[in-house]
This record gives sequence, C-alpha cells and structure tokens, in this order.
Amino acid sequence: GKEFYGIGLTRAQNLTVINSDGSCTHFAEFEIPVYQTDEFRLRLPARARLISVSVNGTEIGSPTVEDQLCRIRLPERSAQQTAHRLSFRIGYPTVRLGFVGLRELALPEVFQTAGTLEWVIALPNGFESQVITSGLETQKAVPDLTRFGDYGRLLKSHPHTFLAKNLAPPGLVSLSLKYRQLIPALDEPRERK
Repeated sequence: GKEFYGIGLTRAQNLTVINSDGSCTHFAEFEIPVYQTDEFRLRLPARARLISVSVNGTEIGSPTVEDQLCRIRLPERSAQQTAHRLSFRIGYPTVRLGFVGLRELALPEVFQTAGTLEWVIALPNGFESQVITSGLETQKAVPDLTRFGDYGRLLKSHPHTFLAKNLAPPGLVSLSLKYRQLIPALDEPRERK
C-alpha cells in the first residue's frame, strides 16, 4: 500500500556546475526507499535536456521524457535492499557569465517529500556568489560531493554555494543567485609603502 504521510525521498543531492565557457550541467542523486513506488517521476526545468539516468548504478537506455516529465520504471528490489539510488545528468541552458550578474536556477521538480534536500552550485574559479532568494537555507558546512565522483573531487577547490533543507515538500525549488567576477588587481588589498 501507498503511504499518504511519509518521506518519498530519503535524500536528494543536487549539484549544478557552471563552467567558464557558460555550459551548465546539473547532477541529481536520489535515494528512494524500496517500498515507496514502482515508478519515479521528475520534471526537468524549462529548456533543460536529459543526458543520462542510472538506477542502482545501471544506466537506463532510453528513459521516457514527455513535456519535460521523465518517468523511470524502478526494478524489483533484491533481498536486503532498502533503497533505490537514482542518478540523473541534465544539460541546463547556457549561462552567460559577465563581470556581475543575477541568475535564476531551478532544481528538477520531484513529487515527493524529501527527508534531506541538498543543492550545491559551483561557479568557475575567480567568481563569488550570494543567494538572493531561495526556499533553502545557506549552509556553512562543507558539502559531501563524493556521490558526484570526479566532478565532486575537482569542485572542492571551486567557489560554491551550499543550500539544504530537511523535510522539503514536493514542488518547484528555485533560487536567485547574484555573482561577481573577482578581478585580482581590483580585489586585492593594496600594499602600503
């Protein structure tokens, strides 16, 4: 039976990588209790395209996407299995970075409550950012990026913003991000002689 009250996603981890050439890739990792459902639905943000999906480490050949809604059929649970792990790689529209700017970003929309929702936005080196509006709380802790493999290891040295929320309800999550490029000659404190 389906539970009306409960946490549909144990954990949702998101990583948005904005590269210096403006390309933008989003990674989403979801952990779903095996008893929840036999299908997972996710709505991609406007103008985003699905690059790949894997379930429990196995890539799915051709996931169904109609009107930005992606449906994933979940496999039968194996003995001792407590959760399904879903990994999405999504191409976001190009982000034109200037010296100073404001960006609107959105997470893929999920239709269940998430026990823990995390979102890391990584900018190219030489940029700093500030969250203007978001339904999530800015975190001071260092995010755990190990789930994102090589990307996570490489991005530890990049400037990033880490947001999170416990018991995040289903629905659209977005943010407004103000950024500025640091120019060494202007941003370094001047030495006095």
